Amino acid sequence: KTNLFSYSSSKVCKDVNKLGSGRRALGELLQIARCCYTLEASFFCYTGSNGKTVPFTEETYLELGKYVGMTFVDYYKLPNPLKKE
Repeated sequence: KTNLFSYSSSKVCKDVNKLGSGRRALGELLQIARCCYTLEASFFCYTGSNGKTVPFTEETYLELGKYVGMTFVDYYKLPNPLKKE
C-alpha cells in the first residue's frame, strides 16, 4: 500500500543464534499468534519505486506512522477510521 516499505528487502529470520532477541523469543512464546515484527527505518532515506533514494521528511515519517497504524486496522479487521462514508 505504500512505497515506504519493501517486502523484498525484509528478512524473515529463524536463526537459532537470534533466539535471545525479543522478536524471536515472543515468536516462540506466542503459540497462537506467531506474528512478531521489528520495524526498522533509515534515518536518512528510502528507495523509491524508481530505484532512487528519497530523503525522509517529517511528513514521510508521519505517513509511515499512519501506515503502521493502518496495519493494525487491517490485521484486526477494525473499522477504517480514515474511510470517508
